[in-house]
Amino acid sequence: MFLGIGPAGEHPQWPAAAASLAAFAAGAGIVSWLRGATRRWPPPLTGIVVTELALALWTVLNLLLGYGREAAAARIVLTAVGAFAMGSLTTLFSRTAGIATTITYQSGTAAKTGERAVRWLTGRGAGRTRARTGTLLGLLAISCYAAGGAVGTLAQHQPRWVPLWGALALATLILMIRRDGDRR
Repeated sequence: MFLGIGPAGEHPQWPAAAASLAAFAAGAGIVSWLRGATRRWPPPLTGIVVTELALALWTVLNLLLGYGREAAAARIVLTAVGAFAMGSLTTLFSRTAGIATTITYQSGTAAKTGERAVRWLTGRGAGRTRARTGTLLGLLAISCYAAGGAVGTLAQHQPRWVPLWGALALATLILMIRRDGDRR
């Protein structure tokens, strides 16, 4: 939601939120992929190693970047590396113990989207096609969260115009769907 609230003017740290979301998804996706690709180590150990390496990297960067106090770019980097570790930790918990964690982000959407994105990039055949579909649906869901945040923020500033923009967006979406359906 911060991705929508930020550009609407109410969350100046939204670039860090965007980096966090992408890195969380990447951490979840990479650990999920490594669990299946690495035969040398047991899958839980793979998740632990990736999480620990990400946390060690975060610790070093945190010291080198002065805890992110001075520069927005430093905060973005620290947020992304920390989120990567949390994404890998989420996959470690959910895939090893079957425990669905709610560390962050809507119902694991980011984690599942990241897992599918990595499968799309590294997979083959029908599995790759399913992964692409899952990735695109996950990105659609995340976009909807962001749009909801933006609409809510704009509604606070200009409550009369929001229904008009919402109606125009919905009408455009309906026309696009109908047009795509007519082609098939």
